[in-house]
Amino acid sequence: MGKTSEKFKKIPKALIAFFAIALLFLAVGLGTLGSPSEGIGAAYELKAKREDSDPPAVIAELTFSDSENFKETYLDEEGEEQTRTYTLKLTGIYVNLAVIYAEPGESATLRLEYASNGTPNSFGSSSRRADAVFENLYTGTPAEGEEAVEPDVVDGQFHWVAPFQGVFEKNNWTTSYRYVRLTSLTHDVLINEIVFVGEKLINSEETGEHMVIPAKVSSATPNANETAEDARVRAGALFDAQYIPSEAQSSYYRYSDDELYTLSTIAEMHRGGEYDTTLPAGAYRVEGIYNSLGTDIVALGTDIFGVNPFGLRFFSMLASFGVLVFGYLFVRQLTKSDFAGLIFSLLYVFCNLSFALGHLGNPLMIGIFFFMGALYFCHKFYARGMKTVRGASVLTPVLSALFAAAAIAVNGAYVIPVLGLVALFVCGMVRQQKAKKHYLALAAETKTDAENPEAREQAIASVEREYRDKNLAAALGFGVVLVVAALMFSLLFAIPLYSPYMRLYSAGSEASIFTLAWNAFAGGFVGTNPGAMHSAWDLFYDIFTGTGTTYAVTAAAVNAVAAAAGILGIAFAVWRIVAVICSKKLEKEQRTELRRVLVPLAGLALSLIMTAFGGGALAFLVLAYVFAFALAAEGLVFLWGSKYHTAVKIVSIVGLVLLVAVFALYSIVTFSVPLPASFMAKIFG
Repeated sequence: MGKTSEKFKKIPKALIAFFAIALLFLAVGLGTLGSPSEGIGAAYELKAKREDSDPPAVIAELTFSDSENFKETYLDEEGEEQTRTYTLKLTGIYVNLAVIYAEPGESATLRLEYASNGTPNSFGSSSRRADAVFENLYTGTPAEGEEAVEPDVVDGQFHWVAPFQGVFEKNNWTTSYRYVRLTSLTHDVLINEIVFVGEKLINSEETGEHMVIPAKVSSATPNANETAEDARVRAGALFDAQYIPSEAQSSYYRYSDDELYTLSTIAEMHRGGEYDTTLPAGAYRVEGIYNSLGTDIVALGTDIFGVNPFGLRFFSMLASFGVLVFGYLFVRQLTKSDFAGLIFSLLYVFCNLSFALGHLGNPLMIGIFFFMGALYFCHKFYARGMKTVRGASVLTPVLSALFAAAAIAVNGAYVIPVLGLVALFVCGMVRQQKAKKHYLALAAETKTDAENPEAREQAIASVEREYRDKNLAAALGFGVVLVVAALMFSLLFAIPLYSPYMRLYSAGSEASIFTLAWNAFAGGFVGTNPGAMHSAWDLFYDIFTGTGTTYAVTAAAVNAVAAAAGILGIAFAVWRIVAVICSKKLEKEQRTELRRVLVPLAGLALSLIMTAFGGGALAFLVLAYVFAFALAAEGLVFLWGSKYHTAVKIVSIVGLVLLVAVFALYSIVTFSVPLPASFMAKIFG
């Protein structure tokens, strides 16, 4: 017990503090991620009217009352348990739409009709009919010379809406009208769910309690080569996730505009190849900036936890946590200081971006995570080289290459920052060659005697053999693995996206997986998304804005104190470079100091270059902040050990207080806190 206590005391306090901050970050991040209950089930494609045919339709039967199932127990005035029956009165119809198979700018119109029986001839009365128009999520890419216009995203795609509410003003919907027919008048649509909600009535008196009205498919128009029973069963997807949806206007329950694009792709992934090939080419549209791996990982979250805000964002939040861990490890390794790593972690955790973008259900943070992992392992090789050609030592360049390949498989534009990693790896090989020369010189000094006159030659041969194996293992482990893994990841992870890619890229049936994978890779340079349409230098990127009397605004707001620290970190790096150059000394201490500032400064420069023209510019801007925070941490540790220690300590404490205070102020938009509309109008109006 005593030995364990002594070992625990030897653990740096900064490291213990980091573990506490990291665990708190993960707990708060996952706890505020989004609702795990607002999910949807499988989707159903409702086709529109074709020429010379009746419009395809789904007819559902509602159950307003049932002698067996509509019973409840209660306590009477004497406290004895009694049983009574109740009925339901229809008060709302909620629709959750997925994809509209329409060209940009076009909208889809759905029609709802109700009747007293389920035969097709019973429907058609204009007094028992309601139409709803849904605008297409994707409005198209502007033509050359035109200005980019942000998509006018309308609730209804992946959001619960009640578009047929006006039908209840007609006073002629009674429980005798238990059959509902749904048709699409204009375009084929993919529908996630329909929920009928009713108020509980006891002895015809309203109770104010609302419940889901059970519904089942009575009939559905079959596709070609499909039986009527198969069509009816398939249409049951409309009612496979029944609950009363929340109307809260917060991103905890609702999706941001960016996430709707990801959800559209996931909806197509879940369908696989189940779609009518007679649809117009390119009817499915989303913004294609992300490569296959990131989309697959986000989709995996919905497979595990369901298609809901929590499932969509789960791996994005884990990725943000991973950036924190790899960032800490990188800074600690760069500066050889746990304290510097702690400073970086504080800036990252309280910069607000780490939470806000961790709560964004798209591959943005996943790409940053993989790149930071690649950077950490590559810098580890650069700083330490390879001790042996076995075990963890040889894994270092291999892991760097795998993480770098994964980053490219998330967004093709990462190939540019990865070139920076290649340069760092080459510098590591040069340092390894210098180490070889050093040990060759030592071997050449090996003394010989009469018993072993060849000792010197053996020592030199041993060093030559050792470093030949090391260099070969490092080159193969990094170079070959990087190229092969990038190709394999791009191809393998494109397979689950084959059907969405066929539609997205308007590819014919002859398109190969190689062509589709190339298009996905190129999207990192030529694609656009709502995030990229904003200025890359915005400190306040609006992710979600609700509506109503109480609503939330969710934004990737950069903590002004953290941003200022990053700018000071850049200034520190420039100052130290100039100071070393002016000193005209390049001894070991000066070279080490240059390396410490040049590596993150080069990463910052590459990130800003990609911010200027890479697809998904917001990701590279966040990466630039990560490198700026690394420089700030290094600068603070450097100044902490200077003669201005007391002043630096006071400034650091004040800065930390301000950092946390601004974080708390920004938490309203970071964690999507709903507030009265009047208050929101004063702030954002």
